[in-house]
Amino acid sequence: MPIFKGGAVVIKGHDGKPFELTEQTWRHIVQDNSRKYLEAHFDKIAETLQHPDFILKSPKENSVKAFVKFFDDFYILNTVTARVYLYVLVNVNNRRIRTVYTNPVLKGWEQEWKKK
Repeated sequence: MPIFKGGAVVIKGHDGKPFELTEQTWRHIVQDNSRKYLEAHFDKIAETLQHPDFILKSPKENSVKAFVKFFDDFYILNTVTARVYLYVLVNVNNRRIRTVYTNPVLKGWEQEWKKK
């Protein structure tokens, strides 16, 4: 669980610049029953921003990018692990995290950057 100071926590991105996750956004993410498991994976969210496998461009909003990282040992429930892509969607203009979710496949968004 992140420690919020002043209503937000700051996570450095792959470029060394900070992204902000507000407490309100975090509550919205983990209060959704289908994403409650993310509460135990804040470290993987930070890792995804710092060391993404891909950065994808939103097809609808120029200011939104998805930082994506593949995990083959992601705990969804206490005893269930999954091979998933973790998506951290950010607004690159204000450097705020908008949402976080997992998906078993890589979406068809346009790749802006890929880890070498």
